[in-house]
Amino acid sequence: MASASIEDDLELLDQYRETENVGQLYDTDDRFASFIRRTIPGFEFPDFSWMTVRQVKAHIARL
Repeated sequence: MASASIEDDLELLDQYRETENVGQLYDTDDRFASFIRRTIPGFEFPDFSWMTVRQVKAHIARL
C-alpha cells in the first residue's frame, strides 16, 4: 500500500492528462517541474522526459 505522501503526489498528478508528455510539462509548467524534482529522488530530466504522466505515476507508486 502506498504511503499517504505518495498518495498525495499521485493525486496531484491526477490534475494532468495521463497521456501528457513529461518533457513538455516540465518545460512549460513550473509547478509540475518543481513537483517532479521534489518527488522523484535523483530526478534527471533525460531519464523521464520521454515518459507520459501515466508512466511517472507508475514510477512514483513503486518508490
